[in-house]
Amino acid sequence: MGHKISSIHVANVKSNSERHNFKEHRGELNYIFPEMTELNQHWELNPGKKLAEYKSEAEELYKSQVGQKMKSNTTPIREAVCNLRDGNTMEDLKTLCDTLEGRFGIKAIQIHIHEDEGYMNKVTKEIKFNRHAHIVFDWMNHDENAVKISKKTQEEVSDYGRTLKLDQMDMREMQDITAQCLQMERGEKIEYENEYLDNDHLWKLVKSKNQRSHLSPMQYKGMKEREKLEKAKAELLEFKMERESIGGMKVGKKKKVYDIEKTLDNISDVFSYCDDLLVQLNEKVATIEEKEAKIENLQKSLITKMNKVKEMETQKEIIKMTKDFFNEKNLSQEWKTWCNAYEKPKKTIKKSNNKGVSHG
Repeated sequence: MGHKISSIHVANVKSNSERHNFKEHRGELNYIFPEMTELNQHWELNPGKKLAEYKSEAEELYKSQVGQKMKSNTTPIREAVCNLRDGNTMEDLKTLCDTLEGRFGIKAIQIHIHEDEGYMNKVTKEIKFNRHAHIVFDWMNHDENAVKISKKTQEEVSDYGRTLKLDQMDMREMQDITAQCLQMERGEKIEYENEYLDNDHLWKLVKSKNQRSHLSPMQYKGMKEREKLEKAKAELLEFKMERESIGGMKVGKKKKVYDIEKTLDNISDVFSYCDDLLVQLNEKVATIEEKEAKIENLQKSLITKMNKVKEMETQKEIIKMTKDFFNEKNLSQEWKTWCNAYEKPKKTIKKSNNKGVSHG
């Protein structure tokens, strides 16, 4: 068994069910991560058949068996939301549906596994995905031999072509079957007063009013506050689904505008903060560039001086080497003699040239 708590919640199918469940319409939702949508899985008993067709067939069956139109508040098609652990597969869900059909007669006509819903922690930026499945059931009794006891006549009458009736004990058993088939931990069962309270997947059934007399004032107050919270949760869920069913055009528009304005304010604050950081960064960059320019000038000056020093050292080295050479060979006098001998021929040649010009 995994640590995740099992839960299956059944309600009347909404008019926007198919838009919510199939991939092609998922982009219209604002609480999904589009990059995960391709991981969603879908199964249909009759591929391409719309829920409206199933409902129409159910109404025709009802009319043919009961002799009158189906009431507007009758729910022949219902949808369950089922919590999933990481290891659950489509085959696990098919096994669950087969088990529920064998026990209660409800038949699955669509199964949708959603991998792309979740939320991001605004502080840590961690994404927490809400992995779950939607199972759409045909809630009609298709057993031609089915009978029930009439409340009016107390006689057996055919139940074929009517919606199936599941009581609280059936729904409780459905929770047990779901936990077993999906190999998940079953929520704690506490008996309360003829109603189910869905508190984070912990199903609670009240045993009797007398039990409340054994609760402390703080326990009783906590229980009442929990009931209020669960009622508020249910109303919020109903509100969200109703808003989606009308396309989210009118209901909740003011809240959307408020959320958008609040988001824009937050973005504006972030931009202001970034602008301040940019100014500080530009100032630091300017200071760094100024220092880099000074360093570059110092480097150029140093290179020039080093070149001059090297040039002077080279000249000094040449002079020293020349002096050392002549001193070592004792050629100082010979050098002078050679220089004199070199100068005399030059002077003689010059005089000869001068004489040649005067005779011309």
